[in-house]
Amino acid sequence: MYITGISIVKNEEDVIESFLRYNLKIMDHIYIIDNGSADGTVDIINALINEGFPVSLIINPGEFNQIKMINDLLLRVVSGEFGIIPSIIIPIDADEFLISSNPDVNPRDIIEDLSRDGIHMIRWMNFIPQTIECSDIFVPYTMSSSRADQYEEVEKLIIPRDVIGEGFVLNNGSHDVFAPYELNKYKCVDLRM
Repeated sequence: MYITGISIVKNEEDVIESFLRYNLKIMDHIYIIDNGSADGTVDIINALINEGFPVSLIINPGEFNQIKMINDLLLRVVSGEFGIIPSIIIPIDADEFLISSNPDVNPRDIIEDLSRDGIHMIRWMNFIPQTIECSDIFVPYTMSSSRADQYEEVEKLIIPRDVIGEGFVLNNGSHDVFAPYELNKYKCVDLRM
């Protein structure tokens, strides 16, 4: 199984290295569109690529249209334009980290067991940084306080390649999809983002 992340970033130098190092323990490749970063984001991504991390960086030369950009990237990835057609695609932002509800289980193991006949909705978990948690230690492991579940209503997606057909469109923020055909949607309680 080949799991791919897709992302649009801008001025993410404070989290981009942690984002890539962490999520690439779960995903096989991450495709990133940089939308005009003016900080060190692109330099950090290029340094990680030079280190051997499986990341493809695309510089956005035009206007920012998030929905069009992420959907164009999704179609390019699933068409095999970059050489490999993934089994699973995960739209993910630079400040998002895919975690398991059970800290002893790698999120990848859960993803590999998901059905391929529909999309899977993952609830967000908003972490709240505490003063004592601030350090140079790898970001996901420094956060221990989060908002209560009853206040979290936003979801992100895990998309099997097989459900992407003509007219499949990610919405703004990749929180849901539109498809002009019947599409199963499952709640995935074992993963959080």
